[in-house]
Amino acid sequence: MRVLMIGWEFPPFFSGGLGIHVYHLTRELSRKGVNVTYVMPKTHTPVSAPWVRIIQAPFYADIGIYSLSGGMAVEDYPSDPLEGARAFTDAVVKTVTQMVQRGERFDVIHCHDWISFPAGIALKRLLNIPLVVTFHATEYSRTADRPYKPIMDIEREAIQEADHIITVSKKIRDEELVKRYGADPGKISVIYNGIDVDQFLRDDIPKIDKTAPMVLFFGRLTFQKGPEYFLRAAQLVHKVLPDAQFVVAGRGFLLPALTKMAAELGIADRTIFITQKMSETEVAALYRAADVYVMPSVYEPFGITALEALVSGTPVILSKRVGATDIVHHVLTVEYWDVEEMANKIISVLMGEPLRRVLGRNGQEEAKKYSWSWVADETINKAYKRVIE
Repeated sequence: MRVLMIGWEFPPFFSGGLGIHVYHLTRELSRKGVNVTYVMPKTHTPVSAPWVRIIQAPFYADIGIYSLSGGMAVEDYPSDPLEGARAFTDAVVKTVTQMVQRGERFDVIHCHDWISFPAGIALKRLLNIPLVVTFHATEYSRTADRPYKPIMDIEREAIQEADHIITVSKKIRDEELVKRYGADPGKISVIYNGIDVDQFLRDDIPKIDKTAPMVLFFGRLTFQKGPEYFLRAAQLVHKVLPDAQFVVAGRGFLLPALTKMAAELGIADRTIFITQKMSETEVAALYRAADVYVMPSVYEPFGITALEALVSGTPVILSKRVGATDIVHHVLTVEYWDVEEMANKIISVLMGEPLRRVLGRNGQEEAKKYSWSWVADETINKAYKRVIE
């Protein structure tokens, strides 16, 4: 089976779950005998992996298009996301057409999120092969219900043109594609993200020395991720447990506002901001060191970091808007805006050693079930084989 996959990021060039998803999915597909060619933008940072053939279309972008809404500096990238998407589409279609003219053939096209959808649709029509699209999020979820109509139109066209659709949670399928776009649920498969278990259970992960209980937030510093709610809950926790340490790990345009907010809340001396890029080992060590991991997202289509924390044996508190709540049950949940309840649950975990132990043990066993090998099997059987047959 030969898959032409189109996306916009691949580690080390990535900003979120999509890049992690395609990295591990292509690896596991390769292990199962699927030949994957992955087409993405050209980057100044080399991108490669031994298990997948990566073709970088002649369109430069060192920071993903979604960063435009996050206020991060963008190098060699159009200020208009639609302009960028059109340029990327032209580059991909030209590149793949030249490959086909040289005699290459593909059985299925697989596109990830709206930036790649126009290229997939154009190539489906040009090459007459089936199209699979994965929605890791939608314009509704990315913009907190302030969607940009032209991008919605692209997503709507992809829903109509795709031979099969994958979503990474039931929330995206039911609340967005079916309810908002009127998609046919029979055309959609929910295939959750996975976890690289070995990465977080290795014996050589160093231990981080700490002198106080640690509460961890790990994610992009954007409104969608809810870091301000984390800090407001942290202030309430601090009043009860003044020695607690709060770690905010991630980068994004909210960083200056969050550091100022920590000072105004009186917790600046108990809050550590980690903004440098961390290695896989450093990330795993941070999860292990945390006494509780909190994901207060305003909206989270899935939330791979929830699985990462769980498989590390760390108790997890999730916003009820996190898609991973479909499949993980040994967690505590709370509405993102209810900072008092969030603080109460953080305090309960920090002060309750039996609760902390049970959540950590059971959550870890639950997360182990969702391997990337399972994700690849689901993708092959529910999407690729279905559209090819």
